[in-house]
Amino acid sequence: MAQNKHIREQRALRESLYLRLEDIATVAASFQTEPENHTVRRMLEVRSESVKNIYDDILKIHGDIVMKVATLPDSNLDEEHAFLKRVDETYFTIQSIVRELPVQFRSSAQSPVADKTSIVQTSKTRLPKLNLQTFDGKLENWSAFIQVFNRSIHDNNTLANVERFEYLLGCLSGEPLNLIKTIVLSDDNYPIAYKTLLDRYDNKRELATHYWDRLRSLQKLKDETPSGLRSLIYNFNENLSALRALKIADSLEDFMLLNILLEKLDSKTRRYFEAEIRNLKVCEKDHIIYRCPVLKAKSPADRFKVVKEKRLCINCLRPHQVKNCSSTSTCRTCHKNHHTLLHFDRFSGSSGAINETSDSGNTAPAEIVVPTVNALASSLSRQVALLSTALVDVHDSQGHPHTLRVLIDNGSEASFITVKAARNLNLKRQHDKIQIQGIGANSSIFSSGSIHCKISPHGSCQPAIHLEAHIIPHVASVIPSQSLQFYSWDHINNLKLADPNFYISRHVDLLLGADVYAQLIRPGLVLAPSPRCPSAFNTIFGWVLSGSVQPEQTNERVINSFHVKIMEDCPENDLESTMRQFWQVEEVPMISTSPDDELCEKLYVEGYSKLPSGRFVVPLPFRDSKPVFPESKDIAIRRFFALEHRLKKDPVLKQSYIY
Repeated sequence: MAQNKHIREQRALRESLYLRLEDIATVAASFQTEPENHTVRRMLEVRSESVKNIYDDILKIHGDIVMKVATLPDSNLDEEHAFLKRVDETYFTIQSIVRELPVQFRSSAQSPVADKTSIVQTSKTRLPKLNLQTFDGKLENWSAFIQVFNRSIHDNNTLANVERFEYLLGCLSGEPLNLIKTIVLSDDNYPIAYKTLLDRYDNKRELATHYWDRLRSLQKLKDETPSGLRSLIYNFNENLSALRALKIADSLEDFMLLNILLEKLDSKTRRYFEAEIRNLKVCEKDHIIYRCPVLKAKSPADRFKVVKEKRLCINCLRPHQVKNCSSTSTCRTCHKNHHTLLHFDRFSGSSGAINETSDSGNTAPAEIVVPTVNALASSLSRQVALLSTALVDVHDSQGHPHTLRVLIDNGSEASFITVKAARNLNLKRQHDKIQIQGIGANSSIFSSGSIHCKISPHGSCQPAIHLEAHIIPHVASVIPSQSLQFYSWDHINNLKLADPNFYISRHVDLLLGADVYAQLIRPGLVLAPSPRCPSAFNTIFGWVLSGSVQPEQTNERVINSFHVKIMEDCPENDLESTMRQFWQVEEVPMISTSPDDELCEKLYVEGYSKLPSGRFVVPLPFRDSKPVFPESKDIAIRRFFALEHRLKKDPVLKQSYIY
């Protein structure tokens, strides 16, 4: 009876552990259904850490139960075997789903991984595991940290923004972590967090001042030692190289002279100066605002917008109101009361038409009215071209359809799919890499692999076509380039459109190129009755529209061109080339042996012998010429006199030394 009671208690304990395992399996199933749900993914990440321990405890208790049940009369272990099979299925199902998590989310319960700052490249070129440098807020570490992070994470097109955000959080500590840790973890918030760090730490002038202060504070050599001299030269070159690399100003000499002058200012005056510099800065360099190349490259209307945002005077571009300006200069082009950089021809046909003049040219104080870009653009008549878009069903690895928006374009030699769409389909990826060449024969990007998929009309399984789609970050900008008013054209009123919302500006997930174009087309063409409305042609997905339409007046226009060529002979990947150069530089050089080394080796090989006692006898090589030891005679004489003096003081030691 006592044994039966113990078995029941063990079974109850085992069942409670199994219920915990089932709860984790439920979370894992939710993640498999909604892989983009960050809350579910985080929950699975945390709870999966205990999966292995729960499974081990169940096996331990189960083994104890089996041993006890086996000793009972008329024992039957079928029930125990069935329970163990159920546990194994649940456990391995969880494990298979957890493996779908990105590398940085997998816990040690599934497979040992490195520290949170370790990353493993998942691109086609397998690189060694890299340990990202952490950043704790010290300015001298910022440049090295941001360069490594940008190269490994920020510019890695195989990572989603939320994954980049995770890596970024793992690389920070102290003040930098406190700056962004309250930002919600999401794709949209990664650029915000990244820009927050750049705004705080990527201040080239502050970094340059830091290196300049370190140069000025180098300690003077106290002793004439080689190590001290080497240390001084190393520290000097290190800070000077870092200062030059920042390219803080047009001239390094100007920057140094400026800092020498700032050191002579009182604290209050310097604080006012720094506040004005921050207010006037348009780019990263330190110069007067009307000499800023970034500002001069903008259109006059954009310059005016910058001036207003920074609350500067439109006469002299200084931080005060126009009524308080003492400048008596006028515009050198029209002689009106505004700065020359803010002049533009209000009658020109383009908002970007400007007159480049000299840098100075301050104007007399007066409030003026500058026409905006929208006012100029409103007089322009522009058309928007509708491209052939359709809604289709693309089947994932489980055979379930996903509705994607496609662009049909026979100007492309291949078909393309976005990284996001390919990830949602979860189809087997071929790790091939092709170079994609766009209009103008410019080499633009590389694909990150390809998938084979089946597509069919939206809401129907037939007809279906199979195609190979190369994976790229984005197929195009939004199509059409701007949302249009809904038009009811008589010539297409009775047609079933493949994309009913063709007039709404949206992203495209898939581009169908010339490789499948012939399979899509069906007989049927409806020509446009006028140049301001589109034509329609028939496809297996329905009727698609193509042609020009007259939109509302706008100041922006984006032209999408999709003539794409596949380049088979791809140049070496930049990251791969950089890493190879790094290994070559860091490789320990091979040192060739000298003639003396070869002679010593020859004497050893030909002349060594072994005594019966087990010791080896090796001939000692001597040089034919007398070796030169600079200043060794004085050292030997001093040591001789020191020994002689010591022996005179200790007769016993002298007697032992002589005999």
